[in-house]
Amino acid sequence: MKSISILLLVVAVVVGESDAAEVPPKVSEITDAVHAFAKAIDENNLDAYCSLLASRDRPKAEKSLERMRRFPAVIETIVEALENDCMFILATDNVAEWYSKPWPYGLLKLPEESPDALYVSTVSLRRERAHDLWNKEGREDSKWLVSGSSAKKLSEVPNNYGYWRNKYPDAILYFAPDAPDWIRPPSLEDVEIVQRIESILRQCSDEEQAFNKRIQKICGGIEVFEEYFPADEEGRKALVKYWPRRKKEPLPLGEEAELVRRGLGGVGKKGNEHLARLKYLRPLITRYVSNHKGDGKALELLCKATYDLSLAHDVVYYGLSLRKGRAHEQVRKRFVELLLQNQSVQRVLWATQQNREKLIRYLDPYLLAEDREIVDRALVLDQALRGEGDYRKWLLEERAVKQREALGEEMGSVRQLLDEGSSGARRQMLAVMRRWGLSRALDRSFVDPLRLCAEDEDPEVRKLGGAFLSKTQTQEELSLPEALARFLRMAEDTDDGVRKQAAVKLGTHFIRRGGQQDPQAITAMLRLSRDPSHDVRRTVVYYGLSTVREMPSEIIDRLVELAGEETQEDARQRIIWGLRMSDNAASVLAERAKSGDKAAAAILADIDR
Repeated sequence: MKSISILLLVVAVVVGESDAAEVPPKVSEITDAVHAFAKAIDENNLDAYCSLLASRDRPKAEKSLERMRRFPAVIETIVEALENDCMFILATDNVAEWYSKPWPYGLLKLPEESPDALYVSTVSLRRERAHDLWNKEGREDSKWLVSGSSAKKLSEVPNNYGYWRNKYPDAILYFAPDAPDWIRPPSLEDVEIVQRIESILRQCSDEEQAFNKRIQKICGGIEVFEEYFPADEEGRKALVKYWPRRKKEPLPLGEEAELVRRGLGGVGKKGNEHLARLKYLRPLITRYVSNHKGDGKALELLCKATYDLSLAHDVVYYGLSLRKGRAHEQVRKRFVELLLQNQSVQRVLWATQQNREKLIRYLDPYLLAEDREIVDRALVLDQALRGEGDYRKWLLEERAVKQREALGEEMGSVRQLLDEGSSGARRQMLAVMRRWGLSRALDRSFVDPLRLCAEDEDPEVRKLGGAFLSKTQTQEELSLPEALARFLRMAEDTDDGVRKQAAVKLGTHFIRRGGQQDPQAITAMLRLSRDPSHDVRRTVVYYGLSTVREMPSEIIDRLVELAGEETQEDARQRIIWGLRMSDNAASVLAERAKSGDKAAAAILADIDR
């Protein structure tokens, strides 16, 4: 399915305490111009239309006039919005047609000489939130605001629409005939419900963050990171200069780690530093893991990097949790600190499953703390490390209990909106549920509403609805033929996000989990391994093909192909791990290598390394 686009023209007339009759002249001129255009279009008057456009190109103007006559409802809606000082939203599947032509976007740009009366913005709402855009110095004096976005971007930041609807509850909306029903925004009442739920869940999250800060008073927080990685401009420049040539002229691992230490604190733009920092950390992690002798400087750097919690998951998952890192004392100590802060819990518990008792001694500062809540969590972790409980399950249930208590009767509002709401309302609610981790708080009464969401017209609703549905069902239910059929349907979906979810669910419940590996699931995974989306293909490798125990030659061939195509080292390492763990892949590749298959020989060398 092609991506759906939506052009939003938000025309907001800001009228103070004065009466409507006292609208500033500049705004009146625009209103008059709209009426004049509407009349010329309605009467099919090419002379008047050319005059209004100040255009001498009659053939071009004639085509424009002909096109505009196909959308009389747009003209009527704009006039109605202007006369009532309301916001106007236009939704269409053909962005180019509306952006590139003089009506209506060009018309609203006519009085460029009076910026005090008109402000035109093409800033993406994804990059800059609507309220920030509105509150910038001088912009509140504007009489009109015009901004543009796409349906995908708008759905990724769903609260932007809620912001506008609250500011202009009487907005007049027009949807072009080619706009599908599911992109229509929810009602103001539904927006208010979503915002109310998010406010409660945000408060729960704030309380969690406050607890983590109390933990960090004992173990240290972001200040540890900032001290170890100073914001050194010279260090940043040296790191940026070295990085493009590191593959051809690599420094020894310890020297490279020192270069990263000096430069990492200065990279990235404020608010998105972690993305830039991961660019330098991930290759260093891979090099550390593949280095047989290891390096103390690199290990120290990776430990210190986890004090920026936005980096902790990647550093732990791809580096510290692997055999080379997890045996060191400083790593074990850091693991305990992360466990207490509910960070990378599943991965740390996996990494330490053979020697958890060695982590216990690092709990002493927390067991002796004056903060009763810290002591209680440390006691639960102490018992789990001794094999007397499931710490991760306890954390999830503790969060769920707090969320249910905070929401109270509002849980019914969530359920009703998922059951009866429009696609737009469901999309916003599910986005909020995902953002604040509400899945564990859902009971069995949510199964049927989530089934409806999993079949919604909106691909984002299908994706999120299917994910939440799986989390509300038992493992037994997820192993039934009904669940397999649903996941196989998802694998055929037109949206790549839904297909990615299908790969996760098929792999998790019908390939990775114990018992018979389902041949239908494996066949679907092989098909998805050739999906046009790189993200889908990577998910298939991680959750599916790399975990097949007795690999048929078709899967081995495909994994070898994918290893050659893969540009990201972590994904390639997963393929090698899968072939190494397979019952038969190594012997099959060995036979092929003997026959002169160079690709098989290269992969076999990596498996044996």
